[in-house]
Amino acid sequence: MAKVTAVIEDPLGFLKKGRRIKGALLTGEYISSVIRGSYLKGVTKIPSRAVHNRETIYTVGPGDLLEIKKIKILWQDEEHIYTKSLETEAKVIVSHVATPIEGLKLNVLDDGEKNIQQTGKERP
Repeated sequence: MAKVTAVIEDPLGFLKKGRRIKGALLTGEYISSVIRGSYLKGVTKIPSRAVHNRETIYTVGPGDLLEIKKIKILWQDEEHIYTKSLETEAKVIVSHVATPIEGLKLNVLDDGEKNIQQTGKERP
């Protein structure tokens, strides 16, 4: 859920003729509103722990080799980031990679969460 701050030009109704006090909006009160927007297509949600240096993620490429990708963050919350910079079928690495080197051979463990561990072997 997003937090929104609304700016009300005349919250107490003083600027209107007749000085309307009924319906005044005081500081800290809650309002109901409708905010129109559009849906973003092709956006991927990634756990924040998978992002390194605010713009890099590690993925498993063909042959279980490490791929290092730059991403552009469109939005983020406390636990996730949202990006369009990633293919939908990408296998994102959320575990720690001690030495992230492009082309590093990975040992993919399938325990339901797709945890990744590096093997220490580089691509020939």
